[in-house]
Amino acid sequence: MIAVSPAHAATAGYPASAFTLTRDSLPNVVPGTSARIHFTLQGPAVSDPGPVELSLPLTGLPEGLRLVAMDAGSTACRIDHQETGRAWCSGLTFFNTGDTWIQMIVEAAPGVSRDLDWFGVPVSISVGQDVVMSRQDIATTRHAEATLTLKDLPTDEYDRETNGDPQTITGWLSGPETREQIVLELRTARSTIWRKIATVTTDEYQSFEYEYEHRINGDVRARFPGNDAFAAATSAATRLPGVQAGLIGWKATGTSKVGQTLTMTGRVVPSRRKVVLQWSDKTSGWNTVQTVESPADGAITLTWTPKAKGKYWVRAWLTGDHKAAWTYYTRVQKVS
Repeated sequence: MIAVSPAHAATAGYPASAFTLTRDSLPNVVPGTSARIHFTLQGPAVSDPGPVELSLPLTGLPEGLRLVAMDAGSTACRIDHQETGRAWCSGLTFFNTGDTWIQMIVEAAPGVSRDLDWFGVPVSISVGQDVVMSRQDIATTRHAEATLTLKDLPTDEYDRETNGDPQTITGWLSGPETREQIVLELRTARSTIWRKIATVTTDEYQSFEYEYEHRINGDVRARFPGNDAFAAATSAATRLPGVQAGLIGWKATGTSKVGQTLTMTGRVVPSRRKVVLQWSDKTSGWNTVQTVESPADGAITLTWTPKAKGKYWVRAWLTGDHKAAWTYYTRVQKVS
């Protein structure tokens, strides 16, 4: 909101209202450090618009924050914390485009609260006797905001040839200009819990990527833990392409006799996954024989040696969250 004093003729024919002050950089100052906060003063597109002056009061400066320097282009401005309680720049010079730069260096004392705001400061611009005032948010000790974005993953329908292929998770961190660590998290289908799958570091352009060995259905998201200058941030979740898990090509070899080993082979799609071999005689529950994790090519071998005669149901099934499709294989085995 801008308030203009009663109209007076400006020396060079331009009213003070022809000038606009805009902050160009973040106002955040980390306690124990100082920050350079940049403004642009834009006026008519001439290099000499008249005797322009900028001033602001220091009386509302929160304890723990201090304006230690201010300049306009190459001209140093005056800062008087004691007598007048103001800072001002006189005789401002402008580029041919009608703009000039204002820089303020604000210092935050070590250990000060992270909620100090030097906001709503009435900054006055005068041309001769004509004055315009705008309220500016100059500095704060609060954390700056960061933004995390993940690129959408493909949503192609299930294809047995590409089922469960690795997926490249790509994202960007906006705000920090230094390399930062990003935590990637997974929420499996039908779950509300996020668990860590990897930690990656942003590159010089604040982007990152990670190749995730995709063998499960669910969502992924990225999380920035935050640092001294920037608050923590979490991206929106993005859905992993659907995985149809299955056991295919099962064969059994060996004789079904007490004390002799029955061998079953097959392939897990996609791999790697844990497979459990169990048996039941229908008079009790399922009894686990062994649990194996399939290798990269999915080929696994399961063995069972029955200890008594009878009719048995033998099954191999996949563990984990996945869509229901070929997730188990069951055979009836008579043992003599």
